[in-house]
Amino acid sequence: MDQISAETLAKLNALNLWLQEVFGEGTRLSGFLLELGFSEESIQSLKTEHLTEYVDLVLAYIETNVENERRVRNHDVMLRYYGLYTGHQETLQQIADDLKLSRERIRQLRVRRKPKRSLSLSLNVF
Repeated sequence: MDQISAETLAKLNALNLWLQEVFGEGTRLSGFLLELGFSEESIQSLKTEHLTEYVDLVLAYIETNVENERRVRNHDVMLRYYGLYTGHQETLQQIADDLKLSRERIRQLRVRRKPKRSLSLSLNVF
């Protein structure tokens, strides 16, 4: 198994946080992949051989498709809050300062943007 970079681990953690927020407590990328029909062997192969590429691919898919669903500002707030751009979460205050909005308004956008979804969402990333 190749050494996994700190950046990839940070992105994976951010992705898992986002999945839990959107799909419910305990949702992780590996569980999501199982729901989509990936075998345990395929998931293990992704973890050991292609984790960086796959995490980047999933994040790009989420960024594109979530952006198509919502207004860009709400989308940007969620991606920054969970660290999906960089692997590093930003605080509500950091996002508020950058967007020139109040921390409370950013909190409201974040809460409004987190509808629960079914795990049956199709991720056609291959």
